[in-house]
Amino acid sequence: MGWELIPKKRRFGTEIADYVRALAELGGLFHSDELPNYGITEEEINKVREALNATTEDGFILIVGERERLDKAVEVIRDRILLAFDGIPKETRGALDDGTTKFLRPQPSSARMYPETDIPPRRIDEKLLEDAKKFVPESPESKMKRYITLGLSEELAKEIIRDPRLDLFEELVNKYSPKVSPVVIASTITNTLKYVKSKGGDISKINEEDIRGG
Repeated sequence: MGWELIPKKRRFGTEIADYVRALAELGGLFHSDELPNYGITEEEINKVREALNATTEDGFILIVGERERLDKAVEVIRDRILLAFDGIPKETRGALDDGTTKFLRPQPSSARMYPETDIPPRRIDEKLLEDAKKFVPESPESKMKRYITLGLSEELAKEIIRDPRLDLFEELVNKYSPKVSPVVIASTITNTLKYVKSKGGDISKINEEDIRGG
């Protein structure tokens, strides 16, 4: 980890830390080649080695954060170390003030695809899927069937579904039905306004409040 890629400027541990920041959204990492330091004592290092059954010839990395990000960081660290055995990975890098560069994101593949580095990964579970279903809008086919059961003809149902005032139709049906027929509401929004326009009327003067009737 302490191997200097650029003397006195960048070490291999720094490269791995850049991957962790970009892909796992952790602040960085501690590695055995730079310890004791940063408030971590020799005694604590020995306890870590004892827990890992490691000798002074072995290296280790310490990371701190939320479990989900730590799991991602472990994966990122492992993959970056394995890449080192093949040489310099293909990646996009950003320039630093000291003349060096740092990792930003992987280079896209031939399909121009690469992992999103600006948005943290989100595990999709059953609860999230159930919550998402609450926000799925009703399909046009479902609306069509529902409107027909309200008494609209198939043609009128298609017209109101295509009309930009569809939300107004839903609002008025919920507010006035069955006192006012959904057919009358749909016809007013679609056919009546078209008729007024065909007779030279300026329907731009008729806003949604006018249709609501106050």
